[in-house]
Amino acid sequence: GGRAIFEDILEFRGLEAGTSNSFDFYDSGGVVQHNIIYNGDNFDIGGGDHVKIDASGIGTVFMTSAGVPVAAFAEQTVKFYNASTETETLRITSAGKVGINETAPDRTLHVNSGATDTALKLESTDAEVSLELTDNTGSSYIGGGGNYINFYSGGSERLRIDSSGRVLQGLTS
Repeated sequence: GGRAIFEDILEFRGLEAGTSNSFDFYDSGGVVQHNIIYNGDNFDIGGGDHVKIDASGIGTVFMTSAGVPVAAFAEQTVKFYNASTETETLRITSAGKVGINETAPDRTLHVNSGATDTALKLESTDAEVSLELTDNTGSSYIGGGGNYINFYSGGSERLRIDSSGRVLQGLTS
């Protein structure tokens, strides 16, 4: 047993394109647990349940596909990109805020649909779908089906707008 400490640089030398070169990490029983393989173009890191990359002092660590960023980890933020346009499409901040097409989310979920009027689609495979609004006193729902929208509070439907535009209070038809 033993250990190696790399204080500044771990350098790969003599690696040739078209060949596979491996830097292996063994457990105390002599079994490879992790490895870094270089094929002349890319480094593949494998083994175990996870890989830790410490970007302290580096700034941003990118994951790429064909040289185009698809994800980045920086400034305590996770970012995902559209690989064909290199545009950021999803951001998760260290405060737990999620931005979809929004680089500065100011709510727990911030969806920016740009010039598209419909920003959110809720879909169900049965006859009705709803959005639940919950706080420490209870829940309310805004729901609907193919030809109506309804509002629930206290476990009962309170208001419905039917397909003809009629507003029904305390009635369903």
